[in-house]
Amino acid sequence: MSTYVGYVYRTRCLANHKSYIGLHRESKFNPGYIGSGKLLKRALTKYGKESFAVEVLEWCSTEDELLNAEKKWIKTYNAVEDPDFYNISHGGPSAILTGEANPHFGKFGANHARGGKKNTAKHNQAISDYMKNRVVSEETRAKMSAARKGLNPNKGFVFKEVRVCPHCGKEGRGGIMLHWHFDNCKHAQNIQEQVHSA
Repeated sequence: MSTYVGYVYRTRCLANHKSYIGLHRESKFNPGYIGSGKLLKRALTKYGKESFAVEVLEWCSTEDELLNAEKKWIKTYNAVEDPDFYNISHGGPSAILTGEANPHFGKFGANHARGGKKNTAKHNQAISDYMKNRVVSEETRAKMSAARKGLNPNKGFVFKEVRVCPHCGKEGRGGIMLHWHFDNCKHAQNIQEQVHSA
């Protein structure tokens, strides 16, 4: 019986019929693993996990075999160039490529973000000028203010409740207050020491 280090899989979106080819390092098939590609993750968020099906294309016994198999299957399906696939790299060891080294350079138009091009200084200045001069409605201002205070205006609940330590009066949010205040407050310990010494 041979031992596998992983497999190459194809994930299909049943909602839009797009696919993704990737590798997974596990000796047994994991039907819950859909994939980790950037565009695939966006599709998972949009359509939900139940809209995807996974099939194994090839089992591999070594790491090199696994990397080569992923490259082979991506090339076989022309997955990087085909718009019916979510793949944006040719597989194998990961590398971040920008500019003309990026396989998507120019694929979606010369100025598309996935092409690896950076904004010009003029473009950045135009964005800066817009952000400085934009007019924000009162409703948006209220939402932004509430978000900064820990209140989600769209869901109406507090993310982190403000707590006040009864021993020192310090206010704060989250677990850090529990760690340094309340029963662990240095002022509480001072009070206990005074009581015991009296």
